[in-house]
Amino acid sequence: MHKSSRQILSALLLPLTAFIAGREASAAPLLQANDRVVIYGDSITEQRLYSRYLQQYIDCRYPELNVKFYNAGWGGDTAPGALNRLERDVLVQNPTVVTLFFGMNDGTYKPLTEEIAARYRTGMDGLLAKLKEKGIRVLVFTPGCVDYDKQAKLRTADYNATLSALGDIGKELAAKYGFAFHDVIHPMLEFQTAQKAGDPAFSMIPDSVHPNPAGHLVMAHLMLEGLGAEPMPALGKIDLATGAGEGLKLAGKSEEVITLEATSPKNLPFWSDPNSANVMRASGFEAFAGTGLTVRGLTTGRYRVAIDGAPAGDYGADQLESGVSIPGSFSKTAKRLHDLIEAKENNYFSAWRGVRLPLNDTPGSGVIVEKLMAADDAFDTLIHEVSKPGAKTTITLTALK
Repeated sequence: MHKSSRQILSALLLPLTAFIAGREASAAPLLQANDRVVIYGDSITEQRLYSRYLQQYIDCRYPELNVKFYNAGWGGDTAPGALNRLERDVLVQNPTVVTLFFGMNDGTYKPLTEEIAARYRTGMDGLLAKLKEKGIRVLVFTPGCVDYDKQAKLRTADYNATLSALGDIGKELAAKYGFAFHDVIHPMLEFQTAQKAGDPAFSMIPDSVHPNPAGHLVMAHLMLEGLGAEPMPALGKIDLATGAGEGLKLAGKSEEVITLEATSPKNLPFWSDPNSANVMRASGFEAFAGTGLTVRGLTTGRYRVAIDGAPAGDYGADQLESGVSIPGSFSKTAKRLHDLIEAKENNYFSAWRGVRLPLNDTPGSGVIVEKLMAADDAFDTLIHEVSKPGAKTTITLTALK
């Protein structure tokens, strides 16, 4: 008789603490100054999207850390495959931190079996043992979820149950080695389910496996929580009636325009594509990564907010009174940072996959790799320069008629 995934899971795993309803609490901050982080995974990592958002957020939120990131995603990879290429693709960069995002291919897109679980366990255990031996800090993620509406065979296989079971194995092994762990699949699946309840046509995973940019933003938010990242600091608060402010001061006031100035340098905002705005808002990432602003004492009505001259949205006086989280899409500098990180990742991919590996045995190829890696370092220098907090920030609120 065929065993169910749950029967197999209970036979395979040691007793584990049940997942906390909703999201697990954020871990203690994992990153330190001058860390070298390898983001390790399969084709979802190779898409170079969630990895870009992680780098972008860390550079905006913690510019003083000067963290370097390397994407080592490889399409079709599994935990055993990752173990085989660990030295070549990860340890070569002398990382201080490695994130692991495997399992999607390990499950072979079928119902869980003892063989599938054992193979994943062996690969992950080997990875964690080697990384522990090297003294590297590690963050283990569960796999993400799939979208059954896009591939009926995955519904038949109950593939999210398989991925969940592999995630539990990862959690157990992370605890065994004293490494950090964070759940991606359950909150991601809950968000997807909630969105489909409101709009049956909703999808953030167009082919059922590889998320689109909006889906990668959802994953990045969860992963940032696993890294222990904190919400973006607010611009500040001010009461126009009293002039009392936190981080803001009144610089000018007329019937139509109110001008505020920040009293200290402010972090560069996190830019995201306006096309993903609905998902950013609904998933809570906007509240986490947005630019917070609270203005009390406004006359009833609507106001156009501009930050350093860039339109940043229209809000009612009641919204500003309660506090708003402004998406960072208003900032050209934040968009420039996003684009620099994208270019850096593409350059590194070319250096690694296009030159270093295929030309490894070609005499003289090392010079090319060195120059490409020098370009990677130059990208980092520029990225860290662009992500420095702004020396002065001005906010204007213009009354709309």
